[in-house]
Amino acid sequence: MKRRLVLLIICGHMCLTACGGQIFDQAAQNKIGKEENDNKTKSVSDNCKGIKTGIVNVETESVIIGGHKIEIKKEVIEIDRDSDRRHIEYPYLDSDNDIAQLINEQIYDLIERECLQDSEYVIREEITYEAIDSDDRILSIHFTGYRSVAASYAEFDMALNFELDTGEILTLQSFYTLSEISQLVDEAIAEKKMSVVNIPLKETEMQDYLNQYFKKVFSNDFYIKRSDNFFVKSGNLYFIAESYPSLRGYTYVEWKDGQKLLKF
Repeated sequence: MKRRLVLLIICGHMCLTACGGQIFDQAAQNKIGKEENDNKTKSVSDNCKGIKTGIVNVETESVIIGGHKIEIKKEVIEIDRDSDRRHIEYPYLDSDNDIAQLINEQIYDLIERECLQDSEYVIREEITYEAIDSDDRILSIHFTGYRSVAASYAEFDMALNFELDTGEILTLQSFYTLSEISQLVDEAIAEKKMSVVNIPLKETEMQDYLNQYFKKVFSNDFYIKRSDNFFVKSGNLYFIAESYPSLRGYTYVEWKDGQKLLKF
């Protein structure tokens, strides 16, 4: 229950702001935690109108940690009050295992940091995720959606990758030095093992993008130190890269069979 209590305390803080200073005591939090286990979706508090959070049991993936199969459930935050409308989904590892709890805390840290900021302006936000390609080493999670604040609009596209033996968040630098990945990317582009998969491009346009724009991200180590810009799926490695020229939104660069090249 360690992660569950952390989540409830944070949500209690949200209600403190939204509901004019009402604070939940520990007994109330424990009661809510018990009710959440008995229901698919449960609001944090009936007194905090417009803010709900809860677990939805869904048919999704599972992971093996410490020899035990752990279900991945869907956590949902709904905010619907005044000018603030948000629907945020993220995964929750349903276990008291220490590594699972560490992963949960790091996932929620990202959600709190990126999706739950306060603003005096109109907010519209919808974030979903896919928990993907967990093998005996890595759990890869890809978040997508949008965030609109006032008149601005931004795509939301981030990933998190966890080492299942430790719960550590992985970066590309967990697997490669800058020179190693630069060489591998050069070779993969030359051998046409890399492609842009979310934009319909001619072959010449794709090769121009990969050589003129994508390769530049490996000119220094900033990109490989980040933890939110790649995910694995069906044995392939996907980079979340800068926008294709003149287009809005992120570009996905697929490295065919790239997952097997991730060496610990």
